[in-house]
Amino acid sequence: MRIYRENFRPSKILAKPYSLVIIGAIADEDPVEARRQSTSSAMAMLRMFQRKPFALLPPDEVAAFQGNVQERQIIEQYTNQTLHGTAAEVAKILESIQEQTGVDEVMLVVQGYSRQAQSRTVELIADHYGMPSH
Repeated sequence: MRIYRENFRPSKILAKPYSLVIIGAIADEDPVEARRQSTSSAMAMLRMFQRKPFALLPPDEVAAFQGNVQERQIIEQYTNQTLHGTAAEVAKILESIQEQTGVDEVMLVVQGYSRQAQSRTVELIADHYGMPSH
């Protein structure tokens, strides 16, 4: 970000540097459930590496997956890269990232297997910041 800002040259479209970061996140009142939901996206990434279609599988199916050590490590790595926890926990990390990078915008890619989990994430984060959720 520092290099981008230091080397930015204004154009007709953009007068000053503008940056954003995109982060996968899922929030739930129960941080264990948030982590469980985040495994669906992690499994979808593993499937892509295996040249299979990107598909969100139910968390129970991911938990039952009997992959080899490398496959389980990939799922764990991608689960850990997704922000998951309560709204306050997710917000704290989002705010830390914004503070560290100075980005102008933080965009969430809402994770989770079910539409209900995805919708709940939006509601919880919006409530945390005192924003309407729709």
